[in-house]
Amino acid sequence: MAAFPAQCDMQTVNKSVIEKIREIAAKEYPKEACGYVIAGKKRAEVVQCENISEEPTKFFRIARAETTRIADQGELLAVWHTHPEGNSEPSDADLASVEVMGIPWIIQGLRRAENESFDFAPYTVTNPSGFQMPYTQRPYVPGIFDCWSLAVDYYERDMGIRLNRYPYTQDSGEPGYFLFPTQYEHEGLVKLQHGTEPKKGDIFFMQILGERPNHCAIYLGDDRIIQHMHGRLSNLDVFGSRSKFVTHHLRHKSLCE
Repeated sequence: MAAFPAQCDMQTVNKSVIEKIREIAAKEYPKEACGYVIAGKKRAEVVQCENISEEPTKFFRIARAETTRIADQGELLAVWHTHPEGNSEPSDADLASVEVMGIPWIIQGLRRAENESFDFAPYTVTNPSGFQMPYTQRPYVPGIFDCWSLAVDYYERDMGIRLNRYPYTQDSGEPGYFLFPTQYEHEGLVKLQHGTEPKKGDIFFMQILGERPNHCAIYLGDDRIIQHMHGRLSNLDVFGSRSKFVTHHLRHKSLCE
């Protein structure tokens, strides 16, 4: 059985909590099951959420509205999810998400045996610890490691400016960030005239494919950008090779002269 870090006590992770998670894990296999542990009237309770990820056998995602609804039922003590056909060790995406959520994550790995029963790995509990994912070589995980998430991390770490994270899927159900076409102003970003000399920290919205901006990159100076293209590792690139795709040249209002 996994050890309990000091931040996550036995009231949160007890036998009944793990048994319930394992019961749901087997029922939802081969999809990742997910949800929250909340403070009940007498003890911690497991709440299952719908996994709305576009790839539910590899990732999980909980709708923001569902998180709000469950938070109204009781204090959120922990997030839990499963790793079908895997161990219980947190991935880099898990570690980054723990920091964003600010509460412990319980992970339960499991494998289906030949007799159709399930073997459960020792579960793990991961508490926020200050983990920071490097800017380059990130795997692509929508809503966690993607182009806007990279911009959020860069602005907070290097610019001292906090930008908001958004659900990856728009209200319309279309994958992508709704702020790209029109709502960047809510983040304090100002659209500059075409041809303005770029400065370190400027954000470029780009239209790679499709009919609207669907990608962004951060300018580092010396004709270099960092970006995270869909389905690829995040990387450094030459801005000149991407400039033809730019639809919006943006600068945070605090950096405008």
